Parts: sequence; C-alpha cells; structure tokens
Amino acid sequence: VLGTSNLDKATREYHLDHFLLLSSYSSILGNIGQSIYAAANGFLDGFAVLRESMRIKGERTGFTCSINLPFWEQGGMQVSNSVLT
Repeated sequence: VLGTSNLDKATREYHLDHFLLLSSYSSILGNIGQSIYAAANGFLDGFAVLRESMRIKGERTGFTCSINLPFWEQGGMQVSNSVLT
C-alpha cells in the first residue's frame, strides 16, 4: 500500500504512458485466510480507479490499470485440486 502511494508521488511529475499495478484475484475472490493479502490487492484496484480519475482531470499522466492476476499453478498461493477439476 505504501509502495504504491510512494511510487505515485515519486512519478507524478513525469510524463508516463502507463501506470500499471499487478493485483490478484484474491481482491475479488479472497477467503478468510487471505484477508490481509486480499485487502492489499483490493487497495491496488481501488487506487487504480482513483489515479485514473486524477489522470482524466489532468492531475496525473499515464493510463492507470490494475490487472488481477490468477492463482499460480506452482508456488505459495494455489487452489486445491478439487477446485481445478
């Protein structure tokens, strides 16, 4: 959350083409065990909307987008086999 805010502040004087945030499906489909992670990713999605409205007003440059990445096949956050079948 702080990194996103600080990155926006640090680049607000630059002429950007894009400001891309990589979020997760957990912001939409999170479960109780992922609540903090889901909230942080939900912040990224909401910040993208806020920053894009600032771009439209001329307060920022660069199209702002938050992409909700799917769960990884391998690694820390996976779905159970019952969900995959």
